[in-house]
Amino acid sequence: EARRVAQAANLSDAPLRALADSATPVPLTENAENVRFDGADGRLGFDSASSVKAIAAFYRGALKSQGWKERPSVINQANMVVMDFSKGGKAFSLTAMQMGPKVKVSADGNGLVMANAKIAAKAAGSGASNMA
Repeated sequence: EARRVAQAANLSDAPLRALADSATPVPLTENAENVRFDGADGRLGFDSASSVKAIAAFYRGALKSQGWKERPSVINQANMVVMDFSKGGKAFSLTAMQMGPKVKVSADGNGLVMANAKIAAKAAGSGASNMA
């Protein structure tokens, strides 16, 4: 517990801005690292040097301004937060959890699915089979 608290002290509570030119359906934090996005399955993940609190504040603000509504969650701790967002029949869940010196962020749901990702994946798949 003492080690986790010490590691948390190194995480930044500074307000975050959105990463420019992100190809994801929701904004990424400017300090997102090891970004993994699957638009066909609606999955997103990344690491951050910001605190759980800073990441939660970023997404609450950024997504509200895009028309997403947050459904309250019972998990809202200093070291872990789960947020559920919905808009126009689409929804996704976002979890930010402190893992050692970083915070791991993961999100999934149909609100992250990108139709063109399925088309691109299908085209890439059919192109590969035609070349065999």
